[in-house]
Amino acid sequence: MLPNNTESSKEDLREKWIENLESGKYKQGKNALRNRKNEFCCFGVLCDISGVTYWEKIGVDYSAVVISNNMIKREATPPKEVYEKVGLTYNETNFLMNLNDSGFRFTDIANQLRGIFDDGNDYDALEHALALAKDEIITSNTVEKQDKLNKLERGIKALHRLKRLSPKVNSNV
Repeated sequence: MLPNNTESSKEDLREKWIENLESGKYKQGKNALRNRKNEFCCFGVLCDISGVTYWEKIGVDYSAVVISNNMIKREATPPKEVYEKVGLTYNETNFLMNLNDSGFRFTDIANQLRGIFDDGNDYDALEHALALAKDEIITSNTVEKQDKLNKLERGIKALHRLKRLSPKVNSNV
């Protein structure tokens, strides 16, 4: 099945993505855009609604398939054509993937997206959310604790890189 190539504005797709993350329509998963249990990461939801991709089952999970420049690309990570359609950078995309895979709920990610889309540089809110998540992980008794902490630390490092690269933040220093 080919994707629906209906053009929607960047703002409309952003709003639709946030609404779908908060709707409960999608069951949240980790480490795959869409898995065999039909669970989605936050970018899997975007792939599903973007009109840019369609799904193809490869092995046990699904790949987002993109047709770009008359080439078919199968992606296990968010395709550039998808995240750029909502105006995100590669670094922002990696940061949000780390949030998803570290256990942040879709509603938390939707709030972070609002901050990114509204202000473009809502780093303080992101940093605060990461600090809260780190405290929650540290006080938990899960077997996956170290893995979650490692993913969270990668997210924190990505945030600091974004802050250094941001002209708005740098101009305030």
